[in-house]
Amino acid sequence: EAEIELLYADTIANGGNVWFAVFPDDVGQPELRAIARMNAHVRDNAAYYTSNRSVAEVALVWSDATANLYLGSEVARSDFTANIQGSEAGNVLAEFGGLYDALFRNHVPFDVLDDVTLTDEDLGRYKLILLPNVAVFSARAAERLRAWVAAGGCLVGTFETSLYDETGHRLDDFRLGDLF
Repeated sequence: EAEIELLYADTIANGGNVWFAVFPDDVGQPELRAIARMNAHVRDNAAYYTSNRSVAEVALVWSDATANLYLGSEVARSDFTANIQGSEAGNVLAEFGGLYDALFRNHVPFDVLDDVTLTDEDLGRYKLILLPNVAVFSARAAERLRAWVAAGGCLVGTFETSLYDETGHRLDDFRLGDLF
């Protein structure tokens, strides 16, 4: 019950949406009381959970393009997806998860950005952007990150970050090689 309440609170504190699957065998379990309390809390304090924005200065990038086109990617096992075996080295899901856990467990506020955000939205408020094997990388995203680093941003990329173009073809050199 306490763990569910903590997970629920962490989710809403970080701007996420809560989703629980409840099955008939779960009825009467203590964790449902925690969910009911937290749902009531959100309902009663809705003004604090709407019309707000993150103040995180750290961003962790999840790249759909890399997940879809890079051979080292792996899809998480769930009720809805089949497991696709990827390489141990450079596993996109594992690298993202490791950095996510490190930030989360150390209570570092952070945003998760996607490929579109890297190319289209303002990155100026971030002091640190983490690229966990974001291997598939557009020229536009590389240009924007170069400008962001020149303005004082700190960039960390792992493994083969920026070594593939936006179609998944390997480049001769890293698109961000000059920054690394």
